[in-house]
Amino acid sequence: MFYCGEDQNLSFIAFEFIEGKNLREILTARSTIPYQEALLYMIQVARGLTHAASRNVVHRDIKPSNIIITPTGLVKLVDMGLARSLGPNEGGLTQSGMTLGTFDYISPEQALEPRDADHRSDIYSLGCTFYHLITGHAVVPEGTAARKLYHHQHVKPTDPRVLIPDLPDGIAMLLDKMMAKSPIDRYQTPQEM
Repeated sequence: MFYCGEDQNLSFIAFEFIEGKNLREILTARSTIPYQEALLYMIQVARGLTHAASRNVVHRDIKPSNIIITPTGLVKLVDMGLARSLGPNEGGLTQSGMTLGTFDYISPEQALEPRDADHRSDIYSLGCTFYHLITGHAVVPEGTAARKLYHHQHVKPTDPRVLIPDLPDGIAMLLDKMMAKSPIDRYQTPQEM
C-alpha cells in the first residue's frame, strides 16, 4: 500500500502495480502446489497479516486470487476492498447481517456476522487457501453458497493426509488449527502461527 486517505468525502487506498501471477492462476495451471512451495508462500502471507495486525487491520478476503507471486518469488497480498480497522472508534462501514468474503474461504464467524471478523478469521481463510493449494480441492469443493457456509460452520474438512499420504503430520496439524471452527481454538495472531 502506498497511501490511503480521503478526497471529497470518499476514502481511498493507493497500491503499487504488481507484476506476477495470482495463486488461483498458478493453481489452475498446475492443479496442485507441492506443500513445501505452498508453505513458503503461506509464511510470507502470514508476515503480511502480522504487519496488518500490528496496525489493527483485518483483510477479510484471503484467497488464492488475492495472493500474487512476483517473478522473483515474492508474495504480495492484494485487494484490501473488504479490509477494515479493528480500532475502538471504528464504527464500520459493514452492514450487520451482510455476508462479506468468498464462500470457499470464509470463516464461520465472518459468514454469520462480518463485523465479528478479526485476525483469526484471516488465519482461517489462509488455512482454507493453503489446503486448496496443496490438495487441489477447496475445503467444500462443490455446492450452493448455503451448503458451503454450513460446512465451514459445522463440518471438519477431509484430513489432507487422505489426499496427500506423504504430507507431514506437522503440516496437517497446522492446517487443523488454522481451520478450527471456533476462533478460540485457532492461532490467536498471525505471528503466533
